[in-house]
Amino acid sequence: MVKKIKHILIASFLIFNFLFNKLSWAGVTVQESFLEANQFCKAGEYVKALDIYEKINHKGSVVWYNIGNCYFYQKKFPKALWAWLHACKGGDQNVIINSKYNINVTQNLLDIKAQADYYPEVDFLIWQLLVLLIVYGLFLILIKKNNGKRGLQWLLFFIEIGIFGTTFWYNKELKLRYAVVQHEANLFAGPNAHYHDLGHLVGGQIVKVLKHDADWCYVKDKQVRGWLAKDNLLVI
Repeated sequence: MVKKIKHILIASFLIFNFLFNKLSWAGVTVQESFLEANQFCKAGEYVKALDIYEKINHKGSVVWYNIGNCYFYQKKFPKALWAWLHACKGGDQNVIINSKYNINVTQNLLDIKAQADYYPEVDFLIWQLLVLLIVYGLFLILIKKNNGKRGLQWLLFFIEIGIFGTTFWYNKELKLRYAVVQHEANLFAGPNAHYHDLGHLVGGQIVKVLKHDADWCYVKDKQVRGWLAKDNLLVI
């Protein structure tokens, strides 16, 4: 029995050592690739930099941000916007701020009216605290009007409704997909070009993807909704 346990421990150690070394090697490789791509980017060799950046499997917000910069300097503005939107989904606040700034600058350059925020920046806990403050204010009003009667029941009711509502909205926003229009195109009332057109989009516009068909996406641009060919969209 002791020998069996000993063999199991030795085998576990060998497996763990193998996995650890493999992960460490992968981490070093990714870091080296990232640094190499940065050097190409600084030297103005954006094609070589992009080739390395895009081969990195698990891209963080910084990698997406640099990819966007490379596309921008190549004047491939829709792809730059697409990459910066990917960066906005990351957790690094400085990268998110810089990415949104670059998005606004690029859309101004393309004479496109910039939209509002693309992804929520405020942590969910802050939204919950705001809801609780609103609920507390309502609770005080109810106590004053009803002399404290049924105050607790109303408080619990509003807390449940408020937290449910903000949770639903926040999760919906996080799951929302965006896309960048690559070239000028018309929005159609249905998923093919035989339907009548509803509006006109230009390259570089950012739209919300509400649903999609096989080759078409149902998108929203400000107040206009319609179908756009999927191959003309860079979906995030």
